[in-house]
Amino acid sequence: MIILPSGKTRAVEILNFAKKDLVEDDVMILDTGKEIIVWIGKDATEEEQEAGSKIAEMYILSDPTYRTTDNTVTMVCKQEHEPEFFNFFFKKN
Repeated sequence: MIILPSGKTRAVEILNFAKKDLVEDDVMILDTGKEIIVWIGKDATEEEQEAGSKIAEMYILSDPTYRTTDNTVTMVCKQEHEPEFFNFFFKKN
């Protein structure tokens, strides 16, 4: 996610990324296909953290599949406090 000088937030899609690509001073969204995980880097600003949840919601609402905010779990996890299954979604490299 990028906070522009205008104060607007922009999401950038990254394909085939590894856990080492997560940025400590940013918020990133992982779509697992079943749930959306909002990952908060330990140095992310409050503004970025708030924007992450909003962008996750907008992402689900724009999904052309059956997913909606009512049937899709959105979870937030913080760097160094990720649930065990979080690492499953990343390639080993």
